[in-house]
Amino acid sequence: MQNTNKIIKSFIIFGTAVLFLAGCSGIKTYRNSSPENVHITTSAKEDWLMYRLSVELNIYSVSDRCAREYEGTRVINEPKNDIALPTDKLSYLEFIYVKYPVLGGTRYITKHGTLFRARPGMTYGIDVNYNSGIYDVYITEQNPVNGKTSPVPFVSMARCHQSLM
Repeated sequence: MQNTNKIIKSFIIFGTAVLFLAGCSGIKTYRNSSPENVHITTSAKEDWLMYRLSVELNIYSVSDRCAREYEGTRVINEPKNDIALPTDKLSYLEFIYVKYPVLGGTRYITKHGTLFRARPGMTYGIDVNYNSGIYDVYITEQNPVNGKTSPVPFVSMARCHQSLM
């Protein structure tokens, strides 16, 4: 009986430690500071049963010196996700695909990022896809007045100074 109590106490201590560490992971959740102007559609399918896939979006503000400042992360695994990005301010959006082995082991991370500037009065659609090893992100800008939609090109951080003009 005494050994059983020790085992139960060990599980309780271990479980409490796991929960505590999960809460202290250091990931800051991105908070909307204005009306939602970005609508994200996520479609992520993994063929292998041995992996599970998570899709995350890191959001950075970008200074006039092209320095990035981390604003937070949004997990965008759900099919529909809405966020608010500041208008007339340069941001850096980093899409992260993380494949976790179900039975433990090495996780695989693929990142794809772009400079992005939301314009006042516009709404944006972002299609985030993963299917059998193929990663894809497509961004569009929509004018709600006339319904016109146009693609938004990806711009690397290396072209930041040009994007500030």
